[in-house]
Amino acid sequence: MELTPAARAARFVRMLALAVWLGVVVAAAIAVPAVHAAMGPDRMQSSARAGGILHLATAVGISAGLVALLCEAMLFFRRPPVPAGAWRRAVPALLLMCALVVAALAALWMEPRLLEARDSIWDFSPGRAADPERLRFEYLVRQNEVVLLLQAFFVLTALVAGLRQTRAPGPPRAPAVPPQEGAAKGS
Repeated sequence: MELTPAARAARFVRMLALAVWLGVVVAAAIAVPAVHAAMGPDRMQSSARAGGILHLATAVGISAGLVALLCEAMLFFRRPPVPAGAWRRAVPALLLMCALVVAALAALWMEPRLLEARDSIWDFSPGRAADPERLRFEYLVRQNEVVLLLQAFFVLTALVAGLRQTRAPGPPRAPAVPPQEGAAKGS
């Protein structure tokens, strides 16, 4: 089936939005530890900057995800229903929704708890490494890293599933078993 110009544009915008989202998630996962390493002993300032990076990555990710979901909806509802294997049509949209749920989890649940935990710590010195508030903060940072990885996984799989689904159809396949000569002659 040939794609209309609007469907081609929606497919391109969806892939671009998913690529931007994946790039932002990967960049945030790399930048946050780098900021902590570069700032050295000033953990309060490095935590504030890392929080800003995570906040920006979450905002860009959710925005790109909503654009991708809108384009996916345009592509999903323009296709005619296919009785056999129809569930495959929904795979990119379902993966995209999972990625958006994980991003919303990061924005609405993780980020406020990270800020609260960071603000409750007044001393980041090595001597206070066993402080319960600091341990809670370190635990939340590790949880946030897992959420970023999960988000990257869902975005990448949605990207790949969308690419596989919107490929141009190839030439018709030859039958797996050649017809029997005797059966063709009607013997």
